[in-house]
Amino acid sequence: MVIFDEFAELSVGVYEGLTREEAQTQYPDIWDRLSSRPSDDAPTGGETHKQVDARVSIGLAKIKAAYSNNKVLIVCHAFTSRIINRQLSGLSLEEMHVFVLGNCEIVEYSF
Repeated sequence: MVIFDEFAELSVGVYEGLTREEAQTQYPDIWDRLSSRPSDDAPTGGETHKQVDARVSIGLAKIKAAYSNNKVLIVCHAFTSRIINRQLSGLSLEEMHVFVLGNCEIVEYSF
């Protein structure tokens, strides 16, 4: 097993450990600001979608370079799986949200 930090889940900063309702109640100004610009902004201490996209891109490049002739299993959380799917399917950051990977579901991609 090899761990790539590039495939960690989106950091949600001050929202970490909170439900959506708790985040909206405790940080209404941040919540309102992010609802209009989710790709370009982040909760305090968190990552933007573009930052995660760049990070995952680095991880995929590392896998391609090291394991180009092998099958690789990437285990990750939901947002990271959407970014991977976005990059390997050619979707935009806005379009990527239609993709939902179910628990324990496997999707195959080729470089």
